[in-house]
Amino acid sequence: MLSLNKSDKKENFAIQILKKSDHLFFDLDHTLWDFETNAEESLLELYDHYKMDQYGKSTAQDFVNIYRKVNDSLWAKYRKHHISKQELRTSRFEISFQRMGFKPSEVPEGIWEHYIELCPTKTHLIPGAVELLDYLTPFYRLHLITNGFAETQKRKLANTGLADYFESLTISEEVGAQKPSEKIFQSALKTSGCSDKHGHYVGDHLEADVKGGLNAGWQVYWLQSAESEESFEHERLITVKSLSELKAHF
Repeated sequence: MLSLNKSDKKENFAIQILKKSDHLFFDLDHTLWDFETNAEESLLELYDHYKMDQYGKSTAQDFVNIYRKVNDSLWAKYRKHHISKQELRTSRFEISFQRMGFKPSEVPEGIWEHYIELCPTKTHLIPGAVELLDYLTPFYRLHLITNGFAETQKRKLANTGLADYFESLTISEEVGAQKPSEKIFQSALKTSGCSDKHGHYVGDHLEADVKGGLNAGWQVYWLQSAESEESFEHERLITVKSLSELKAHF
């Protein structure tokens, strides 16, 4: 008799559940839309546009690295409702420039607005995104759940052509709750027209996507970056290192 190891049992359990549903839900940033690449490209363009090298306080890559750390920290506060949308958008640049040694008078006026206009026009996707969606579309009804801001996320979808793949879009700003709140997952089921009590969700962030989805009772597929050292296990969790690897589970 064939004996299944722990990993095989988890995968078999996930596949059995999936057969009962024809709806699949995805996160957007870092899961399909390559946030890191698109943000870096935008920040480098801003560095050149505003001739920030003239101040001699940082290199272009310093700007990118500092901004990333600040942005990640502020997004964590935003998810906990500790800061507002406007504070997030403006403070991440104010703090970044402060850490680079800029005086308030040296900070380019309107740079945060320029970034918000520029970044959603970028079209880099996570490797394998289009191939995976093309593979799934004939068999599943696809939906999105995102913590991003409504106008920004809709522009990303339009500019990349991803909008054509998805039947519904659930955005935290419109729901009034952010992942990992169970409310946004419940709202996504209602918006999608899915009659299942629980959904099947693909995301990258351990707290917002993985734990959020699991706490809502969903089957979760964790797209973990190759560099990540985070570890987490659950009977309703399948971990993959690439979108191409994810295809094998559907």
